[in-house]
Amino acid sequence: MKINHIGVIAGVPSALSDIDKKRGHESKVIQTYPHPFKFNRDEFFLIDGFNFHSAVNSCRYLCECTKADRIHIHEKAPLKGIEILIFKLLGKEVIFHYHGTDIRGKRQPFLHKLADKKIRIYSRSDEICGCSLGSKSSKR
Repeated sequence: MKINHIGVIAGVPSALSDIDKKRGHESKVIQTYPHPFKFNRDEFFLIDGFNFHSAVNSCRYLCECTKADRIHIHEKAPLKGIEILIFKLLGKEVIFHYHGTDIRGKRQPFLHKLADKKIRIYSRSDEICGCSLGSKSSKR
């Protein structure tokens, strides 16, 4: 199975990609914005605002993701969730992985509801306080 992890949040996508590879899957990490910490990544497509460079990188990002069977998004969807709709129309499995402050006390963007699974992890420093895994049919 080909798996793309989108984002570099706290090195979690890199760690999960390594686990995927140990399990025999083809896995890569795609970064879409600059990050001060240098976590492992396989591809970097800077998507920053509405300009020609971002438009080209958005197309490259979408093309790279369509090669995967599963897209595991670890950050706010770079294209405002429109890519989730595209991936679902192409029959891809989409997992949205929320890390702490990107979901705590906030509403999910509408298009995030199209994801096959949503993982929510709320953490306080290094201690995990709660974790839930729900499918799109769950009411979480």
